[in-house]
Amino acid sequence: MKKTFLLSAAALLSTLLAAPAFAYGSAGAGWETRSDRQWSRSHDHFERIQYLRAKLHQEMAERRRVEWAHDQARLRRDWPAVRFERVRLDRLNRQIEQYRYELHRAYEHARRDRYDRDAWRDDYGYRYN
Repeated sequence: MKKTFLLSAAALLSTLLAAPAFAYGSAGAGWETRSDRQWSRSHDHFERIQYLRAKLHQEMAERRRVEWAHDQARLRRDWPAVRFERVRLDRLNRQIEQYRYELHRAYEHARRDRYDRDAWRDDYGYRYN
């Protein structure tokens, strides 16, 4: 009885101590509030651009591997494998073009919002004189 009471008390205490962390979401998400959202919008652009660049590089590396496998299958005259790798190459080409287009749009969006961000910073940002 005493042992179960101590275990239940320890479990209750640990959940009560963890409640504030759960209220703000994951620990890696940061502690920003709604008022910080305008300030961190430029960082959102940066994160989106970095994500798209990483995905683009990943797809291009995959395309190089598939292209090598396609060439090897052609040398071996393995025509079913050639057709399979050709379909994969076509899919990867479409995906790469899509990521290039999205990256171009993300750069344009960041460039277009730069002036709004600078105006907001002039109006509401800190000034060090």
